[in-house]
Amino acid sequence: MVLVTAPTLRGRMQSAHHELSADELASDEDGLSLLRAAARAAAEPASSSSSTTAEELGASWSDCYFDRPIDDGAYGAMISDTTRTPAFAAALHRRLSNTSDQVVLDIGTGPACLLALLAARAGARRVYAVEANAHAAERARASVLAAGYESVIVVLSGYSTAITLPEKADLLVAELVGSIASSEGLLHTMADAQRRHLKRPHDPSSYIPQRVQTLCAPASYVLSSLLRPPYSSTYDFAKRRIEAEGNPLVYVGAGDAAVQRLCAPQVLEDFDFSFAGLGDGAFSSSRRIAFTIDASYLDDAAATHADGLGAPLLSTPELGCTDAESVRRLSQKLAASLAGIACWPRLVLDESLAIEGDACDC
Repeated sequence: MVLVTAPTLRGRMQSAHHELSADELASDEDGLSLLRAAARAAAEPASSSSSTTAEELGASWSDCYFDRPIDDGAYGAMISDTTRTPAFAAALHRRLSNTSDQVVLDIGTGPACLLALLAARAGARRVYAVEANAHAAERARASVLAAGYESVIVVLSGYSTAITLPEKADLLVAELVGSIASSEGLLHTMADAQRRHLKRPHDPSSYIPQRVQTLCAPASYVLSSLLRPPYSSTYDFAKRRIEAEGNPLVYVGAGDAAVQRLCAPQVLEDFDFSFAGLGDGAFSSSRRIAFTIDASYLDDAAATHADGLGAPLLSTPELGCTDAESVRRLSQKLAASLAGIACWPRLVLDESLAIEGDACDC
């Protein structure tokens, strides 16, 4: 999950009424512009513009991913994930069971060749596993050999946008999703695959996942609320993050109790991979998003801030909370503080299964 910090929107909500005065967030054009700017900033290394060439795409990503050492910790987390990985395995089994001649394309296979191996085990005749990081591709070949699927899986090193497959695929499986869904070049890559790599590009059953969304909701965040004036006279968390990173994004775990959503989410991005106009862009910058702060969410946030973080943080002497009542009041104040907009992905794997939040956040 990513928090789009919003220092210009840090006005206090009226906690007694559990609402944003004058519906500040829904009507605040600066806040909405900030959210969209963050989405664009996250996606900038892999522009979805139809004029972007494979060479330009590769050059812009080389410094931030493809030429770096492999992050074994991140890949290991994917392999051991007890929700996302079994969900992909189940979707692949449903799609490939009782078939004998299906060709699968796995884009971004990684060093463990995880989804490609799941597809092979589910019954695919051929799997083309594409990996842009040359070091990861080399290790992927070793993983395939160790698993005994070298006659089924072909590992291709390079960008899927620069590769021509020996044959078109029946199914494309990929997990190219960031905390903001489009932030890992998802749209550009999938639009190219739709045009060049698939037998039935406009059939939803040609994709796992079939659809990817970015959900968003206003949120309170203990760190950005306490690590700024008046609680901290020398440090401003959100300001420092923006200065250091160049954009207002703060990445947090989807299950981090320090971040609490304040109402039901809205859809920021929605990509249907079988949509005929996918390459023309599926995100409208003129779309208006409005939130209604929910009292029950505020109450839950206040309780979580007090119970989950009260002992180590809210009760510190510097904050002046010397008893349970002062901790309770401060937790309510923090819950009613708008720190920014939380964004997280939702993957619709097929018509019967979707995963979101903890299940797909990386």
